Amino acid sequence: MLKKGMNVKGFTNLHDIEQYYIDTYDKLFDSISEKGILPANEEHPDIAPMHVVIYRDGEILYTVDGNHRLSMCMVLGIERIPVKIWLRHSEWQKKRDYILNKDPGELDEKHKKYLKHPDIISEL
Repeated sequence: MLKKGMNVKGFTNLHDIEQYYIDTYDKLFDSISEKGILPANEEHPDIAPMHVVIYRDGEILYTVDGNHRLSMCMVLGIERIPVKIWLRHSEWQKKRDYILNKDPGELDEKHKKYLKHPDIISEL
């Protein structure tokens, strides 16, 4: 893009882009290393939420927001990340509702396997 005379994140040269990433993402990495990943909430209004979509089988798909933080958490071995659910597939929502409205002892094996799913366990 720079070779075509276009701006990248408002910058016109590689040195300034590199400095931006060093200033922004090195500080973020250091913060996550020291404090862990902070949730986006009223206590931290400057943090944008990390959104996920839950697919029909319960698979969690990350959206575009938070990719740098997600990558840093993976490098640092952080296994739990606070996210906001952007969307649940209707088939997953049916399974979720069914599981949450039953006593765990009443569930068949098909549904019991989801009892430890983050979107279920957070409600139990």
